Amino acid sequence: MLTNALRHGAGGVAEVELRHDRAGLTLTASNPLATRTRARPDSPHRGLQGIRSRVTMFAGSTSYGPAPDGSAWITTVTFPLDSS
Repeated sequence: MLTNALRHGAGGVAEVELRHDRAGLTLTASNPLATRTRARPDSPHRGLQGIRSRVTMFAGSTSYGPAPDGSAWITTVTFPLDSS
C-alpha cells in the first residue's frame, strides 16, 4: 500500500490507520492523488492485484478507490480474527 502511495501519490505522503476490534484487524492507507501519474512506463502495474492476492491468502478483504471528494486514494484491508 505504501509503495503504491509513493509511486502514484502526490509528494510521497501517506496516512496509515490501524484499527483492531473483536471481529478483525483493519489497515487503511490514504494519500493525496497526484495530478499526473508517476508510474514508470515499464512498470507492470500489479500493486492492487498483489495487495488483493496477499490479503485473500489470510481470508481478508480489500477495498480501494478515490475519496468521495477525489482528493485522495484510499486502500483498506481487513483481516478477520479467529474467535477462539
